[in-house]
Amino acid sequence: MIERNRLSMGIANYTLHPGNALSVIHPSCPEPRAPSAYGGILPDPDRVFVGGGGKDLPALLTACRDRLRPNGLIVVSAVTLESFGTLLSWAPDHRAGLCRIDIANECPLAKRSHHFAPQNTIYVFTFHKEAIS
Repeated sequence: MIERNRLSMGIANYTLHPGNALSVIHPSCPEPRAPSAYGGILPDPDRVFVGGGGKDLPALLTACRDRLRPNGLIVVSAVTLESFGTLLSWAPDHRAGLCRIDIANECPLAKRSHHFAPQNTIYVFTFHKEAIS
């Protein structure tokens, strides 16, 4: 589906690397690596976005930080309390910011009015490669 979407949108500067993120990001990961245009290794990034991560989130963040270029940034979203707690405690001296985004949908109220019904809260953490002084 990702490849079909890429083709339908005419996106040329994109390469899909399917599989476990750690196996693609971290060269020392023992899992088999997905083939890519970079010989199975992604180039070192300036910016990384992580939209989840589950139980491997700390290892994934550390692998991303290890690969970041100087002054690089990692942006991570959290929707669960477990991910929030993990991100709050992971590398606090590297955290550059935290914001909260509240999602709500318009819903009818008393047949004449409308209100926003809360749906979800997303927390967005930003980490800097170098420690923040």
